[in-house]
Amino acid sequence: MEICCTDEFANGTARDAWNGMLTQTANAHAQLTYEWLSTCWEVFGRNQRLSLMTVSEGGKTTGIAPLAVATIMDKAGCRLRKLAFVGDGLTDYHDLLVADARREEVLRVLLERIVKEKDHWDAIHFRNIRGDSLNLPILRRLLKETPFTVMERINIRSPYISIDGSWTDYYTTLGKNVRSDVRRRQNGLDKMGKVEFTRLHEVADVAGTLSTIKAIHVKCRQARGETSWYADERRYRFVSLILQRFGARRWLDMVFLRLNDRIIAYYLGFRYNNVVYFWNTGYDPEFSEVSPGKLLLHYWIAEAFAGGYREFDFMVGEEPYKLQWTSQARPNYELFVFKNTARSRLLRCYYRGKPLLAKSPHLRRMAAGIKSWIGQ
Repeated sequence: MEICCTDEFANGTARDAWNGMLTQTANAHAQLTYEWLSTCWEVFGRNQRLSLMTVSEGGKTTGIAPLAVATIMDKAGCRLRKLAFVGDGLTDYHDLLVADARREEVLRVLLERIVKEKDHWDAIHFRNIRGDSLNLPILRRLLKETPFTVMERINIRSPYISIDGSWTDYYTTLGKNVRSDVRRRQNGLDKMGKVEFTRLHEVADVAGTLSTIKAIHVKCRQARGETSWYADERRYRFVSLILQRFGARRWLDMVFLRLNDRIIAYYLGFRYNNVVYFWNTGYDPEFSEVSPGKLLLHYWIAEAFAGGYREFDFMVGEEPYKLQWTSQARPNYELFVFKNTARSRLLRCYYRGKPLLAKSPHLRRMAAGIKSWIGQ
């Protein structure tokens, strides 16, 4: 096996080899595609150093590690560098891309190269590896063979619906309260005028569609006293590129609720490998009494059943409105690797104490200063 490490994303043949390799792994999902991760790097990769590792054998790609080194602190003569996945903090599900047939061998080659490059990082933070990842148990075992300190914990959970029956059978399991609430909201909306649900897998007018989404999302977040995700220029550009690139592949899954030809709610998601992925949503708070988001979600899930998909994935976060639709949730893990250096031990103390912050206002205030100093 040969391994190559580069500091830039290529196009054309690299993209085809990347996505072709995804068809060989059970871990494949929408946010491991070349389109997603190369766009993450293009928009958010500034001030990081790409460490894109590719394993090949006989000219065939068998593994890819989409990694980057970020300097998370450079103050008072102390510089801390973290090796993480490309798109860290933006992507719901991360992983190493490895062909099923040679999984352990490829993972060993990748980890050996990562260890060899240890002078370029002070700690490793592999965040949001799904609990059902076939790589996870092997990574746990191989990391124990390294001379480093390894720490692991559940980072967050992701609700999902396994689609293994009919919509009618599934819907009856939700209980009378949920079903009656949907009917009541639907009847209230019908009295307001013409109701229309639409679903798109590609977008002809990206600028116009994104402008509509942003306006709804800004209005929705302002009603909660929050700032819209789309207010950030780079995030706005990122979504624009995803609409173009996923749309070209027909990987988009966008649903809209219109009332009298006016869009009052939307969901922006993806479809990949026979799974529907929920990613971003917004609704017009003027119509909150009829819960347009809930009605649109009802429509979208029903469409996923009708379309023969195998799963509806709500992605990260156990918000109450998601848990109205399912009791299933898979954990996302984060793995930490620390060297035996003062810099690495500083990061270990920070990450180890981070879960305690939510339990103590005093600790949160102390950590806010540390976080500002570290730049995390």
